[in-house]
Amino acid sequence: MKLIKAIWIFSAAAMLASCGGGGDAGTSPFNPNGGGGDGSAAVADIVLTLSATQVPNIVSSKVTVTATAIDAARNALANVPVTISADADAIVTAGSSATGDNGSLTATMSIGSNRSNRLITVRAVSGSISRSATVQVVGTTISSVLAPAVIAPSATGNVQYRVVDQSGNAMANQDVSISAAGLTPAAATGRTGSNGEFVFNYTASAVAGSYQINAVIAGASDSQTLQV
Repeated sequence: MKLIKAIWIFSAAAMLASCGGGGDAGTSPFNPNGGGGDGSAAVADIVLTLSATQVPNIVSSKVTVTATAIDAARNALANVPVTISADADAIVTAGSSATGDNGSLTATMSIGSNRSNRLITVRAVSGSISRSATVQVVGTTISSVLAPAVIAPSATGNVQYRVVDQSGNAMANQDVSISAAGLTPAAATGRTGSNGEFVFNYTASAVAGSYQINAVIAGASDSQTLQV
């Protein structure tokens, strides 16, 4: 009987030692963190939404940008770092650098001081996940006057331009690009004045005919046909 008891005690001690008794108890198979992870779900996608995809070219124009981080099961994830940015001179102001309890981060994008017609790309990035959307800025209006509309060969003339935004305000300091094949000069560049004005001076061709004068100012286009 004593022998059986001794064998039982020895076996129990051996089992205890093999389970780490008296030392590190090891990692429980019921640990939800799997023995060292932080327990957070991985970001599988970012849903990027805009309050508007087209805005007028006035300084007060703003777009609300919302980025929502989600996992593979399409569940929203809180406390996920997200960076929102925009190109083409737009300005982004974010209230936070990480998603809130609802899994979303909200920012405001304004067009900045650049009032030209253009396409702005808004981007949301979290780790290796990147999503983008675009906002079209519109509203530039060009008025142009040929002086004169019909001109003698080799005579001098001009085209007078004025540029305004959607509210009718003059657009100063805007890039101007002129192409006028057959005239001298055949091309010109410059910037609008304080009243949104620009004058293209030229010398007509010595050959009679119709000549196209094309202008691109602040992202908008204008075309006039000169008769020589």
